[in-house]
Amino acid sequence: MRHALRVIAMCAIAALAPLSPLAAQGIASWPATTASLGLINEADGAVTTRFALVNSGDAPLVVTRAKSTCGCTATRCPQGDIAPGDTAWVEVTFSPRGVIGHFEKSVFIYTDGEEKRTQLTITGNVRATDETIDGRFPLRVGPLRVNTLTLPMGEHPRGVMRNKVVAAYNPSPDTLFLEPLPGDNVHIVAHAVPDTVAPGATATLTFIYNTRLAPMLGLNSDTVTLRCADARGGSHEAAVTVTAVVREDFSQWTPDELAAAPVAVVDEAVIDYDSFTTGKPLKRTLHLTNKGKSNLQLHRVFTAEPALTVLRAPRIVHPGERADIIIELSPDALDGTLLNATLDLITNDPEHSVLTLRAVGRRK
Repeated sequence: MRHALRVIAMCAIAALAPLSPLAAQGIASWPATTASLGLINEADGAVTTRFALVNSGDAPLVVTRAKSTCGCTATRCPQGDIAPGDTAWVEVTFSPRGVIGHFEKSVFIYTDGEEKRTQLTITGNVRATDETIDGRFPLRVGPLRVNTLTLPMGEHPRGVMRNKVVAAYNPSPDTLFLEPLPGDNVHIVAHAVPDTVAPGATATLTFIYNTRLAPMLGLNSDTVTLRCADARGGSHEAAVTVTAVVREDFSQWTPDELAAAPVAVVDEAVIDYDSFTTGKPLKRTLHLTNKGKSNLQLHRVFTAEPALTVLRAPRIVHPGERADIIIELSPDALDGTLLNATLDLITNDPEHSVLTLRAVGRRK
């Protein structure tokens, strides 16, 4: 019993004893953690800025290591102890080689005191050399440079939204104003961010394609105008070509609808114009049969060959019926002596929505 009372008393005395003071330590304080380098020239090479590091603690502070987020930045840190109350400097060097327009880079500084990791950030814009600009932005729209003026959206069923971007750069000394103009292409929406581009800055033009509103099944090729203006009233335009292949969407068809679907069949996969002479158009007839149980819709007969013209094609082929498609060859419009082209028959047959045929022949 007396032993238990003595243990309780010792615990009470320990609880009343004053706490020992905290150990002294360095504290990393940064008057600023961001710096703007402004507009710099790639041709001038690396640029260095400094960040002040103040030890606001009561013990020496040591920078243990530094880490960069990319190879274009290098860091030089103070060596040894930073005494309490003293200021040291961290140098961050940025190499603009291959960089175009706006940049934002960070380095991380680690210390052995409080605030053990600090992020330092540098920003600015790079006016690139002609060699770098030509490699990244080879095309011109007046003073503006862009990476492409052709946007293939790919092949998709109706109802899908797709987007592509054009990267732009302003190497001129003037501010430029960008405006993409889709015109009558209601299935294309385009915008520039930012639409006001300062000298040495970049912009992104985003083109959004709505396949549900595309004018045709099969290949669609549309032109969007990109306008570039400056503050002095100068204006320049370029055509952006946007292409997409749109297919009918059969994913929502029920099993009963699929079982009663139309079936498209053609007699021959090759349209042979044999040997032909210049000046005399030739006609060939394809036979399209519907071997299904519901009406076959022929949405489109498409060919990219300008020497071929569809003279006649049915819109509807009833079950069990056969219809004629007449294709005319104009030898004078043929580039070269050989005809080797494709034709796509686009239908509502879920198993054969696109029947691809080949047209061949040789000029004498």
